[in-house]
Amino acid sequence: AGIWPVRPLLNMKRVLIVENNEDIRGYLALVASKAGYSSVSATTFHEAEGLRQDPPFAFTFVSDTACGQDFPQAIQSMVKGSGGGQVVVICHENYEAVSAAATASGAAACLTTPFELVFVADILCDANEALDLENSAMVEG
Repeated sequence: AGIWPVRPLLNMKRVLIVENNEDIRGYLALVASKAGYSSVSATTFHEAEGLRQDPPFAFTFVSDTACGQDFPQAIQSMVKGSGGGQVVVICHENYEAVSAAATASGAAACLTTPFELVFVADILCDANEALDLENSAMVEG
């Protein structure tokens, strides 16, 4: 018999969106839904802390403005608490500084606003393909 994944498949198809702009939250939720993910939203880092759970989200999209003054510490906390999920930062201003801090804190990617929704879809679809390959290998093994 094969070894089942540590994280159940159903739970790996969830996305946490931490963004204080309602339109961007809606766009991200729509793209996540079209890519086969369910989403949970928060408007601040502190609200998001209460939503993180076990099993973890496959992705956390978090904006620099939702983190407030403690941006580097907030991103580090998100990455540490991601349980293997990827953290993607959405930058509203000062892209170079935010991107450098996000990368240093362990974020997988940094998108600047306005961003093309196709970038988000590509990130999610690439992860879907990798997860499908991983899961088919586990089921066959």
